[in-house]
Amino acid sequence: MNVSKMFLPLANKVNESISTCVENACCENSTCALLTTDIAGVKDAMNEIVNITENLVSTEYEGYDNVSGPIKEKLSELTEKEKLLVPSIPAKELVDILIVINTDVTALVVIATISPYLRIFHEKDQTLDMMKTIKSGGGDLKTIQDVCAAASEVSAMLKMLDDLSEDQKCVVETARLELEKTIDKAITTLNSSLKNSSDLIPALTPVDTMLHTVTDIIALIQKEVEKGVEEYVDSQKNFIKKCAEKAQSIDHVII
Repeated sequence: MNVSKMFLPLANKVNESISTCVENACCENSTCALLTTDIAGVKDAMNEIVNITENLVSTEYEGYDNVSGPIKEKLSELTEKEKLLVPSIPAKELVDILIVINTDVTALVVIATISPYLRIFHEKDQTLDMMKTIKSGGGDLKTIQDVCAAASEVSAMLKMLDDLSEDQKCVVETARLELEKTIDKAITTLNSSLKNSSDLIPALTPVDTMLHTVTDIIALIQKEVEKGVEEYVDSQKNFIKKCAEKAQSIDHVII
């Protein structure tokens, strides 16, 4: 299952804490003291995944609003839900809050799994936009240097894809190395004797072609990854269903 190796263990830790808390909330002999301990466990697990996520947003997703926006939204929702986690609230209400927390954490895992692919496509689009500028006669030597730098960024992002099967890693690495060779060749050509934008187009064409080839490969892998994400989401739906069913049996007051 291609789900974020960084986030999945953290999410599982949250779910284990939630499961314990739900079990005890549904127990007739449960006490506020016991739930206080359980809730502290949930909060600790939540804080761990929140801290990792905030660091990821600030270091990796700066400028990628289509990725950082949804993540920040989920972090905000988790922070608000954490404030509501107190043992004095009705047990059913406590379980409802825990279910929402699980949903938000699941969303973080999904976003963390898919976002590396979104970043690659975003960077590819930026690169191709610069190429279009050159092809229309609006670029210069600096523009093509920027194109090569952006294409190299795509290569670096490919290298960071770690939630892959061995076969997927092999395919991605082969494509990445070919992209690097194409970029290096373009840079070598540029550094020789190219003077104007019309001369830049032949040097750019192989980079353009290879970028499309690479992202076609990544798109296919993303589809496979999304299947794994769907499996994960389905498992979390089952988890929520079980929590909700247990909550139906609550008819006692926790003191």
